[in-house]
Amino acid sequence: NYIRGTRGDPSLIAKLLAEKQVSTLIDELTDNLSSDMAYTPSSLSKFIG
Repeated sequence: NYIRGTRGDPSLIAKLLAEKQVSTLIDELTDNLSSDMAYTPSSLSKFIG
């Protein structure tokens, strides 16, 4: 999968996914997107602050 900003760098993607919190946030966001919830304020607030 494409993670914005990594430009397909496999080593960077692996490092990001190795971080449990980052991996969890990515999973939650992709679940929201796949269920047509798209970018809601509640899903985006997880990445702010």
